[in-house]
Amino acid sequence: MKWLLTLLVLLPATLAASTPVTVKPLKELWFVQEQTAPATVLALNAPVISSELNARVVSLHAETGDTVSAGDLLVELDCRRAEAELDMAKAVLRQFQAQYDFARQQVRRADDLLKKRSISDQEVDQRKSEESRIAGQIDAQNATIRQASIQVENCSVTAPFDGFITQRMAERGMLATMGTPLMKIVEADALEVSAQLNPVEVESFSGGSQQWFETGGIRYPVRLRSAVPLLDESTRTSEVRFSFSDDTPLAGSAGRLVWILSDRVIPAEYLVRRNTRLGVFLLENEKARFRVLEQALEGRPAVVDLPPETLLILEGRDSLNDGDTITRQVFPDRERQGDISTSGSRQ
Repeated sequence: MKWLLTLLVLLPATLAASTPVTVKPLKELWFVQEQTAPATVLALNAPVISSELNARVVSLHAETGDTVSAGDLLVELDCRRAEAELDMAKAVLRQFQAQYDFARQQVRRADDLLKKRSISDQEVDQRKSEESRIAGQIDAQNATIRQASIQVENCSVTAPFDGFITQRMAERGMLATMGTPLMKIVEADALEVSAQLNPVEVESFSGGSQQWFETGGIRYPVRLRSAVPLLDESTRTSEVRFSFSDDTPLAGSAGRLVWILSDRVIPAEYLVRRNTRLGVFLLENEKARFRVLEQALEGRPAVVDLPPETLLILEGRDSLNDGDTITRQVFPDRERQGDISTSGSRQ
């Protein structure tokens, strides 16, 4: 009878020492934490193609919005003057070549006469000097011909690379002078994303598991190419450039740079503070174990890098201490939180 009374006395104390809690596996609480920042797609090559000579526009072979390939004819200029200058340069070259042939013959004759002592050394040197002078004129004239040939080539304005025409400034019949804008072309595949990020964001992007540029509901994978090593004095950010991994959006597209910080993040509401340190309570062998999270911040979602089946204590955690005995209760059905958190977004 005495042992029965003792059991009845101790039983309430034992029950009181066991804290009722609810638990859930971490894999059912984890969500993806994203960081975002405004960004824009820039074209690396978007030159204005200008006339390189003074000539009238004869014909146009591309319009605004047309897709062109490298070498395609865009604008044709009146080439009659350039072709005439080329013909004139070639004619002058033929004159110099005739003079050079004669000068060489004179040198050979002088060499023969010198062997017979029928000519002075001075006259031989004069003939050789004349030959060298004309040879120099031929070299200079060949350079003039190359320049004239380039002018003839400039009569046909071609696309420097594959791309598309964004603006046509030339008109048929207009007189184009050197430097007159004719067309603007954008290289289709030479695109990058530009964003203004602070050093912490650049570091977190580099450590992210996934990165992309999002515009119009479509995500394009990107990778960090370079960051300008200079901070803006007002925003404390620097320009960062990202290259596309595969498909690209349209040049000039505005959107957001998005990267995954972690896919093992739990809501901030499950964090507790013990002895000035933030952490979570886990269920281990029917006891509460406090696990410190070194990188956790008050009021912010926290990364918990533990096995997916680890049981996290939810309800009842506020009154627990490390090592407390606990009693599991059935977790009530509740609407789960969303899969994506954008706690790091910037407008």
